[in-house]
Amino acid sequence: MTNDKELFKDLRPTNITKVWIGHCDYISVKERGTVGLTRYLGTKLISDVFFVPQIQQNRLSVSQLIERGFIVAFEVKMKGKSFALNPLEKKQANFPAIENIIEVWHKRLVHYDHQGLLQM
Repeated sequence: MTNDKELFKDLRPTNITKVWIGHCDYISVKERGTVGLTRYLGTKLISDVFFVPQIQQNRLSVSQLIERGFIVAFEVKMKGKSFALNPLEKKQANFPAIENIIEVWHKRLVHYDHQGLLQM
């Protein structure tokens, strides 16, 4: 869930009107939609993300991502009992669990640049 409407590729009404945020409190859900997380290999779309204007920070459910077939591996600092994730920070970029062929050749050719590999 997020309070940033700009992150959404699309927004639509939802039957879910409130979500539990863990502090013995419910907050209102306005809409749901699809958010794109940009990676160095392209954009991954996450559907059914809630637009929650009152939330203080973006929240990502690791269990829901795993249920949808995503592989989750990350190294970020915890902030309280949450992980502070800013997908726009380069140092928090996500990487595939299995290297793709471009990465393998990048390493084999002594870190030849990616554009050159794509041209080859």
